[in-house]
Amino acid sequence: MSLGFSERKALINNLAVNISISRQCELLGVSRSTYYYESVKDYEEDNSLKRKIDEIYLKQPFYGSRRISDNLKTHGSNTGRYKVRRLMREMGIEAIYPQKRINCKTEGHKVYPYLLNNLDIYRSDLVWCGYRRSYRPCTAAIFSILQGWMQQFINT
Repeated sequence: MSLGFSERKALINNLAVNISISRQCELLGVSRSTYYYESVKDYEEDNSLKRKIDEIYLKQPFYGSRRISDNLKTHGSNTGRYKVRRLMREMGIEAIYPQKRINCKTEGHKVYPYLLNNLDIYRSDLVWCGYRRSYRPCTAAIFSILQGWMQQFINT
């Protein structure tokens, strides 16, 4: 029966006189740094900042870490943007902003076929892409102005 990691770590006895801690760690397959490691606890300051960030986020959900940190600074809490960003990530919140809509097919949108699928393009300048000019209809007033300019140009 193999022991789990936490059980092996619990077996290490720092009061044992005849076997050193480093030897016990080696025998149990636990690194010494893992034995001495103490996990960092949540600080009260971080919890109060999380509460303030949550209040700001509920009022303005489109604020990102920069604007929230600016808002906190105006209210007297001198907190950097990266700390606010880390706390927002821990809380699982992010700013609401317009996302890219690349692959959204809408009803009535024509999907054009890719015509170069079976074509072997083996050198440059083999395939060219052109565009079609679109003309807007001219009103009678604009047409008469253009006609006057053309007559002046031809007469001179």
